[in-house]
Amino acid sequence: MGRIIVVLLLLFQAVIQPQDFIQKLKLSAGNISQAVTENLRWYDLPIGAVYLTGKYFAPDQDDRIKLRSAGIDDEIQRRLGISGRYSFGSMDKNIIPQDILLARTLYNVAYDLFSGSADGKENHRHAFLFYKSLVYTYTLTEFAKNWTRRQRPDSSNMESFFSGHSATTFAAASFLSRELNDYINQKMPEKSIPRFALKFASFSALYGWASYVAYSRMRDNKHYFSDVLIGALTGTAVSNLVYNFYITNRNSPVDINLGIIRSAPSFSLTIVL
Repeated sequence: MGRIIVVLLLLFQAVIQPQDFIQKLKLSAGNISQAVTENLRWYDLPIGAVYLTGKYFAPDQDDRIKLRSAGIDDEIQRRLGISGRYSFGSMDKNIIPQDILLARTLYNVAYDLFSGSADGKENHRHAFLFYKSLVYTYTLTEFAKNWTRRQRPDSSNMESFFSGHSATTFAAASFLSRELNDYINQKMPEKSIPRFALKFASFSALYGWASYVAYSRMRDNKHYFSDVLIGALTGTAVSNLVYNFYITNRNSPVDINLGIIRSAPSFSLTIVL
């Protein structure tokens, strides 16, 4: 519903003030371009290649590393798993994170258009880094699934290790939790009970959602406990690394950027030593 309202507001402004709308739209496009190009690194090229083509180069099942379930995995699944069950947490793992990304992008564009401020670049930057953490997590997950073989508890296939649902949701929850924590600190710099309550509520909601998804994958008999545990740790680690590197500490001793010179369509390669 919120996305529909934002789109309607954008269309309304385009009709009422077409010239001003076009100028602000160019500003927003520039903000997006800078946010993306300033946060690309040389290693994004091979990661992107694996992200897009990794599944096409996966080895045959017989050549993959075989992983067996541990005793505790079997015991938990015997008590918890129900074959044929489908819960809300088992829906497409990308739906909610992608909806969040789309909503953020629409909001950021609306902010650019209605405020006319160049400060919107930072909003687009955060949205791009959120997406980047999801891409990194997905790439690691698919690499593990393509190079190992562990039969799912319900015997549906050999891609049990590790849980992509757990990895994706914990990656999204970790990044958003860090963002909200910093936002609350910025708006409420003094320690107080309301500040603590807001932090606790946001942390509980985000990680509660991620934990429910992980639990659902075991309950629906799609993953073992170790699958969802490794997935959760992977997603959490990736998002925190991305957040720490790009937002908390932007300085790097060696940095290679792909950039676009706005006056002409070209690429520049910069090495900062």
